[in-house]
Amino acid sequence: MRKKSYVNIGKNFLRFLLISIVMRSCVFAAELDLKAEQAFGKKGYHFGRFRRPSGITLLNRHIYVADSRNRRVKRFSLKGAFVSLFDEYEEDGEREGFESVDAVSSSPTGVLYVLDSENSLVTMFDRFGGYIDQFGAFGHSSTRYNEPSRLVCDALGDLFIVDTGNNRVVKTDERGQFILSITSKEHLLVSPIDLVSTSSGYVYI
Repeated sequence: MRKKSYVNIGKNFLRFLLISIVMRSCVFAAELDLKAEQAFGKKGYHFGRFRRPSGITLLNRHIYVADSRNRRVKRFSLKGAFVSLFDEYEEDGEREGFESVDAVSSSPTGVLYVLDSENSLVTMFDRFGGYIDQFGAFGHSSTRYNEPSRLVCDALGDLFIVDTGNNRVVKTDERGQFILSITSKEHLLVSPIDLVSTSSGYVYI
């Protein structure tokens, strides 16, 4: 997964390209303007290691990585130093662990969205991993998902969820309220797996 973002460091805006490399279980960071390169992470179970990282996002000068097979989200500094992790959410007053962690995205207001494809759930956290809310369930209605594979938060705070098993992309507001569904009458949109949104309002699937 690739994501370009502008990171405010002091008075300078530096552009980073962050790539989660699945086979090598590491994160590669390239500061494109200055040609500097850095990598962190190895395969494993410990705090600074990954087992099939599947998503990445930037928020408040920190890097958040979806550590899929370890079923948790890890938070790092921009230099790759491990800060914290979270691997639970709250349901009916009980603490529950993720079945999978397949994608992570952040909103302009500082909300982290974590996709648990096995449970067809999107869970919302603050930047410290504090639980906020969750939405979704398995199914085929406008508020339910079937094997969702990716989510992306746009510049306005709306969320796009790639609902692979239902052959569509669902758009919600920042609280998970349904807005619209993107489908194809000509059956061109079959088992979508990823998307990117632009600042001009276009979505590429």
